[in-house]
Amino acid sequence: MGFSNRPSTWILVTILGIAAWRRISKRRSIQVKLHACCKKLTPLVQWYTMLTVAMLVFVIYSIVEYFLTYGTKRGQEKELERIYNEPGQKELLEAKLNITTVKQFKEVLAVPTWIYVVNGISQVSGALTIGIVIYQMWAQFILPCRTAAQQNPIWNTHDWLLPKRLAQDRNRSVNGKATSETS
Repeated sequence: MGFSNRPSTWILVTILGIAAWRRISKRRSIQVKLHACCKKLTPLVQWYTMLTVAMLVFVIYSIVEYFLTYGTKRGQEKELERIYNEPGQKELLEAKLNITTVKQFKEVLAVPTWIYVVNGISQVSGALTIGIVIYQMWAQFILPCRTAAQQNPIWNTHDWLLPKRLAQDRNRSVNGKATSETS
């Protein structure tokens, strides 16, 4: 199976990429350039937006793959035939289990309907869980930070959001200048 056919590999690469982007974009110089370059679209290139989009894509991909490939009787039979017809598989099955036809192979590996129902419910539950996570991420973290950024005169120098770590740096430099001027 090639690299492009492994969704789990792509999930890992995407998460590592987002983590790397988060690490890189923490730098003040990067944030300033992002805000200068993207203006009102800056939230689209922040790590949390990328993470949200990635989670949605992976959940949708997973659900579509399950219900189109494994969630139907035709999809199940097609997958079993593909496995049975792999090179060396027929000989191995005949030698070990005395299975000589695809029909026998399907009978041996018949999965009860209730397992498919439970798997389908699992897919939908996973989607609901990701939906709750995304809602809480935005409602409890991102939007309150945006509101705070809009109300803070120092943070407000950027069009949308100056991360807390940058605001602390700026507060230190403003407070340092204010104390040196007053003394």
